[in-house]
Amino acid sequence: MDRFGPVWFNHREKLRRHWLARIKRRDIVLLLGDISWAMTLEQAHDDFAYLHALPGQKIIIQGNHDFWWTSRAKMERVLPSTLTPLFNDPLIVGRTAIVGYRGWDHPQLLGTEHAQKIWDRETQRLAASLITLKQSGRTYKRLVIATHHKPMANDNKPTAMVDLMAAAGATHCLYGHIHLPDAAAVFNRRLRGVQFVCLAADLINMFPQRILIDL
Repeated sequence: MDRFGPVWFNHREKLRRHWLARIKRRDIVLLLGDISWAMTLEQAHDDFAYLHALPGQKIIIQGNHDFWWTSRAKMERVLPSTLTPLFNDPLIVGRTAIVGYRGWDHPQLLGTEHAQKIWDRETQRLAASLITLKQSGRTYKRLVIATHHKPMANDNKPTAMVDLMAAAGATHCLYGHIHLPDAAAVFNRRLRGVQFVCLAADLINMFPQRILIDL
């Protein structure tokens, strides 16, 4: 990671130090994708072990570089007990419902038919997860959306993804993907009643952020 700039120098130790200072065993930690450069589950073993050794229960979603990500059955056989992959079904922790999906760069940015197809597919995945949550009949105080990509258009205008979040009553949308030196593209404010927060590791200098006190 050093080739991406000084903020990444010795980033594993920096993250470990900050993590131990801020996170306790019973905390819930959302990891918003790009967990490992590995191409297979087996190759990602060391990264999984690194995260497992840190306190807290980690909920992970897929990033665009997580090529090792595979089926739920295969991942659950390999992942350590403190890592929970979030697929297209919601997870309720305490009084908080968590819905996770990968997302994709807005088609305006890539300008290809292929990008539009992926964007539409990810929008459908979000919609399906929110329907599953509603049909579950479970009660919760707040709804948090975890995604890897920013769900707004390039001009930060609402999209169908944002509309789905707002209609479901989401309080927060946490995302990553945007890295230095592109910090100008970050959207950290409220839109349609949803608070959007970018938590890319380099933008927060490897400091885990406390978003909700009482998950």
